[in-house]
Amino acid sequence: MHEEVEVNELDGLWGWLLLFTGFVILKIARIGFLILSTFLPLFRDGTWQALTSPGSPAYHPLWERVLLFELAGHIVIGAMAMVALALLVVRSSYAPKFSIGLVTASFAVAAANYFIAAQIPSIPDQGAGYESLAVLVRATIAMLVWVPYFLVSRRVKATFAQSPPLSEPSS
Repeated sequence: MHEEVEVNELDGLWGWLLLFTGFVILKIARIGFLILSTFLPLFRDGTWQALTSPGSPAYHPLWERVLLFELAGHIVIGAMAMVALALLVVRSSYAPKFSIGLVTASFAVAAANYFIAAQIPSIPDQGAGYESLAVLVRATIAMLVWVPYFLVSRRVKATFAQSPPLSEPSS
């Protein structure tokens, strides 16, 4: 009986799970804002052509790959974050593994972007390398915090032990 009461007290999106849910919501908002404020103007204001057209003073052969990889990475991570949020809200048993996948994928995209973009000489010169490094550090910290949490937390085990049925079976 004591075990049942303890499990019920831990069941739910409270404590650190609530913090992680907020983290996912902020990730979705940040990625949406980044795409709208950075990537859409990049294609509209001539920057894309300046960076990717041979002969342009800002041209480098890696710009096209870096920008497309970064945009695709943000879209994939944003979609994963939306799925993770839905899985958390419905308390799916897939939520912990998917959440681990989200923070791991975020780290992998940030690391790849940092190291690929570092090959473009103008990025460190403009200070953009520090921004990429900050993103990589945040992704690393998130992975180091959230992966162990989802693997060992009793609240995670209690909340996501099994998925609730989507509807009652008809008799």
